Amino acid sequence: MSGKKAKSNKTLSKPKKAKKAQNEIVINTPYDDAFRTMVNDCEKLLIPVINLVFGKHYDMNEKIVFHHNEHFIRYKNGTTEKRVTDSYFTIAGDVYLLECQSTADNTMIIRIIEYAFLTAIENASFSSTDTMEMTFPRTAVLFLRSDTNTPEKMKYIIHFPEGDFATYSSVIKIKDYSINDIFDNKLYFLIPFLVFNYEKDFKKYNTDSEKLKEFMQDYEEILYRLEQAKEAGDLLQINIVSIRAMLKKVIDNLAANYVNIKEGVNS
Repeated sequence: MSGKKAKSNKTLSKPKKAKKAQNEIVINTPYDDAFRTMVNDCEKLLIPVINLVFGKHYDMNEKIVFHHNEHFIRYKNGTTEKRVTDSYFTIAGDVYLLECQSTADNTMIIRIIEYAFLTAIENASFSSTDTMEMTFPRTAVLFLRSDTNTPEKMKYIIHFPEGDFATYSSVIKIKDYSINDIFDNKLYFLIPFLVFNYEKDFKKYNTDSEKLKEFMQDYEEILYRLEQAKEAGDLLQINIVSIRAMLKKVIDNLAANYVNIKEGVNS
């Protein structure tokens, strides 16, 4: 698995919409499920990702406090829309909002701002009868696919009568990371999504046995180095079980139409 060094289960099909309340919109993909499973089962593995993306130095023993990820927008006509964030948590008093996006999408910046405002409003407090205080989370988007139009950061500017306020959301692109990058920086949380770096060559792997062998060698290397990380004390067995299961889930869905790749992985 090559890449440039950088700085919860459904088959792949048309996303399903679950209607549980009036105008409620919930869309899940297998990759959303994989991301949220990693968040639930391997929460500590988020810390190296946060440290790298935001320039932090949290210890691996730092406690992560997760907050509810369902938020509701209520309109004057009585209708309600539901928004579900992928992960919303606090580390050492710092609030984070991390989203996973499978394709480049120019509406992502709108959604990340909306999520940030919703979480800030829900946790707002009044320091006096006429002063409300809101804390906005640090935000980042993990792009599983990206292209030349995918920004390095997503900047937004808010124009107030008193002046302008500018900030940004950080961007993580899977294509920027190789196997070595992942293991050297202990970014084990990202392993299930590394296979997106191979997606463009799936047709070759499926028809060329030698090319397929190269892919399988990389897959085996990941599994071997996961065991090494466990022996070094960096991972628990439960982490490896979840990582392997989600890696296979992503491959099964990405390679749904490539029989030889799926058979190779299953073997």
